Amino acid sequence: QCLANHLPLVDVGTGSGTPGVIIACLKPNNSIYLVEPIAKRTAFLRSVSRELGLKNVHIIRGRWPQDLPDRVVQVISRAVVSPESWPHLATERAPGKDHVIRMLAAQRPPVSLPGYAETAHINYDLAVHGERRVERWSPQGPSAP
Repeated sequence: QCLANHLPLVDVGTGSGTPGVIIACLKPNNSIYLVEPIAKRTAFLRSVSRELGLKNVHIIRGRWPQDLPDRVVQVISRAVVSPESWPHLATERAPGKDHVIRMLAAQRPPVSLPGYAETAHINYDLAVHGERRVERWSPQGPSAP
């Protein structure tokens, strides 16, 4: 499994809430932070969270990185920046502490992320849209949580 049950999840540039809202429904005991800079989208996310009774969802209007009450989180984004840039942006809040989730489609550039290692991955096929991959990159070494 690529998501750690013991860590909050931050969905950066969540847009309509994918995948953050879906994960919040499936994991009601996990804190989920939805980070989105556009006011209209954050209003929509607040409405959806209220309608679904998602007490575990925290909506933040802004850009990444953000100050969060949690010391260590796992960070995911579907399409904020290129797959090459995402791991570096994801670790800006807490270098060597936060975990990074990479969601990949056809473009799968290699990543060099000092102090991190790929610790899990899942390959799956969407038939019409082809094979996809989700990777978990976790901190390694003495500063790792």
